Order: sequence, then C-alpha cells, then structure tokens
Amino acid sequence: MPQNQRKAFKVKADATRRPLDDLRDSKGQTKTASLNTVPFKPTLSGEAIRVDACLTANACFAWDEAIETFLWSRRVVGCSEKTLAWHKYSLQHLLRCHKTLALSCDPTTCPKEHLFAFLDWLRSRGVRPTSIATYFRSIRAFFRWLKSEGLRDDLPTEKMPLPKMPETLPRTVTEEHFLKSLQTLNPSEFPDLRNLALFLLAFDSGARLSELLGLRVGDIDL
Repeated sequence: MPQNQRKAFKVKADATRRPLDDLRDSKGQTKTASLNTVPFKPTLSGEAIRVDACLTANACFAWDEAIETFLWSRRVVGCSEKTLAWHKYSLQHLLRCHKTLALSCDPTTCPKEHLFAFLDWLRSRGVRPTSIATYFRSIRAFFRWLKSEGLRDDLPTEKMPLPKMPETLPRTVTEEHFLKSLQTLNPSEFPDLRNLALFLLAFDSGARLSELLGLRVGDIDL
C-alpha cells in the first residue's frame, strides 16, 4: 500500500465496544489503518499488546492478529477460558495447515477450497471425525465473526456440511456379565427381588429405563 495512503490513528477499546468498531468510518466502511501504538486488545492473559496491522477491505489481515482479535472478542462477550482455549487450539491448527500446505491467503480472502483442504489435512493426520467436527465448528465461528465485523463480504463455511459422523451402536452387557450381576441379588429380600424382576424384564424386552420406572401394577397382565 502506498505510504501516502496510510493513516495512523489510535484505537481505544473497552469492554462495551466491539474490537473493530474504530476501524470503520461513518458509512460503516473499513478504514485504512496503521495501528502502531494502542491497547487495541488485551492478550488472553489480560495484558495489552502492540498490534501492527494494515486493515482495509482488500488488504492483508495477518492470521495471528485475526485469531488474537477474535479470541479477545469472545472474551468480551463472556466466553469461558475453556471455550477460548478450544478456539485458540482449533485456529492454530488451521494456521499450521496453511503453512504446511503452502496455502497462500489471509483471513479476509481464505476460500472454501482451503477449508476443505484443512479438513482433509486433519483426516490425513488420523484425527477422528468427531474431533474434525469440533475443529469445523470453531473455524465456522471465526469466519462468521470476520463477516460480522465487515472484514469479509462472504462466508466460506456457508453450505459446508459438517464432517459425517460414524454411526456407533450403544455398548451392551454380555450375557455372562448379566448372569454374574444377577448372582449378587438375594431373591428372599424384597428390594433384590424387585431389582431382579426389573433386570430380567429389561434384558428380555430392551425397555428403556424410564419405561421400567414408570410401570405400575395395573400395567401388568398376569
């Protein structure tokens, strides 16, 4: 960007202002900015950091700065430390993928194809589908934030399907385990006799726990 088009200004951020509000003019357009001083945003430790960025509608917004600002915005709206750590971990993997595969883009221009490449990169590293879906939810939140802040006109995660989750059957007890459990009951005592009847009914019928507990004497046809 030509030097004469750059304009330095200070941003004062507080907890009641979104982190990029001061980067917009009266018409809502993103300003050209060189942020050379300023407590633009705190780090996750709460300390102010210096941010050097050139932000325009078409200029580069570095991945590290975009991720840090996104995390700050999530902290402002009250996300827990656990959620912040999850976002940071997921987005750092997205950045690592871009570096590993030499994908040339920045957060404001990252295309959908690069996000598909990221999901495929995770699969190639042996990441389970359930974990891949978790990564995807985080990057979807990140790009939605970029669009809401006016740093993107599009949403690359739109219409991207969640990674298909494997269908797993619930674990069941073996017959041997079941019979051993019955041997711990004493049918001569009412509580154990009741439990024995419930266990046998559940094993034979596959009834849900709520259905068993909802049984009444009138429900039984003797």
